[in-house]
Amino acid sequence: MATSVTEEKVSGGVILKISGFADGVAGKAIREKATLLMEQGVRKIALDFSEAPLVDSAAIGELIELVSVPLEDDDVAFYIFGLTEVCQKTFLVTGILNCTIECETKEEALKALSR
Repeated sequence: MATSVTEEKVSGGVILKISGFADGVAGKAIREKATLLMEQGVRKIALDFSEAPLVDSAAIGELIELVSVPLEDDDVAFYIFGLTEVCQKTFLVTGILNCTIECETKEEALKALSR
């Protein structure tokens, strides 16, 4: 299955849903979509990995670059949910979870986005 990145506008921000194996191409698509949203004024972005069982190293690199934005612009916040155990451990080791707010569920992310 080819990976897709879809956008859902919600109260307070946008959810980017990643479906399929997240490789470098998908990672770049995530970063580009999120960057465009930020350029359009979106300040809260949730990344939904509930349909992305694995993320490769190239996608990890793209995600690190993306979620590092709040270190320079504290008006931007990234939320993340739907991680498999493997992705959660990988994101923890690589520091991605240090730059994002992890939510257990989509409902929790929706509440966080709307605050």
